[in-house]
Amino acid sequence: METIESKIKGERYNTEEELISDFKLMFHNCQRYNEEGSVIHTDATTLERVLNEKIRELNQGDMSLAKAKLIKKPKFPVYASNAKHIKGLYSAVRDFKDSEGRQLSEVFMKLPSKALYPDYYEVIKQPIDLDKVLQKWKSGTYLSLDDMMADLTLMFQNACRYNEPDSQIYRDALTLQRHALEKRLELCSQDEGVPNVAVLVQELFMSLFISVYNHEEEDGRYTAESFCELPDYDEVDGKKMRALSYDIMKRRLDKGLYTRLDHFQEDLFSVFERARRCSKLDSRVYMDAITLQTEYMRIR
Repeated sequence: METIESKIKGERYNTEEELISDFKLMFHNCQRYNEEGSVIHTDATTLERVLNEKIRELNQGDMSLAKAKLIKKPKFPVYASNAKHIKGLYSAVRDFKDSEGRQLSEVFMKLPSKALYPDYYEVIKQPIDLDKVLQKWKSGTYLSLDDMMADLTLMFQNACRYNEPDSQIYRDALTLQRHALEKRLELCSQDEGVPNVAVLVQELFMSLFISVYNHEEEDGRYTAESFCELPDYDEVDGKKMRALSYDIMKRRLDKGLYTRLDHFQEDLFSVFERARRCSKLDSRVYMDAITLQTEYMRIR
């Protein structure tokens, strides 16, 4: 509400439709991310009904929402701001270096050779690299920050789909994805507007997942590496069932299947619990599972 009030006082709404759109987005966010029957969910539903009744009242009074202007001033596109943010996001990904000074983006600049890796193009249906992202940016294809973020996310997903979870490329893709998410959030915070809660929630889950998966020990070892020793399948009622793993959770995150923190956390804890169940008390896997669960609780 404070954001909407600020935009009204700052005369940033050009039409009533823009104001109504922000109100409806706010109500939708409250309804989606709060339990039905809760005070917030109920209040959002009530206010949405009041808004709709007011819209009908205005329409009956021959006040066309499509024509009525709240502010009589020309509407200028914000291409300059978008272009600056898009450039900032690309540069952040391209120039990112790890603690040892290694530039992670190098392997993502160009796609694998079709001659050397023909199977890559059988597995990956929408190949894209940073050079292609750069071309699309220079040609003006990206009209918003989200447009570029979508292509970057696709590139990271492709890397994780083709490469093994314990490979360096897989981990580098996750590291760059988290850095891109953080940079996008930083750039978006510079613009005023009603935040897209659904997107923010998905980014929160992805950031939490990557932080846990890429957790390093003091000796530089990735804590989750030991989980690769675990069997891929569990036996349930005499049948082999694919066990929940980091890789499966990553695919669920890519598809946006997690919408609540408790569901995400339940799956993550299941991965830890299975690691302990399948290991001896004094094994590295058992201790790593405890370490990662503790790390998750610390950063959550």
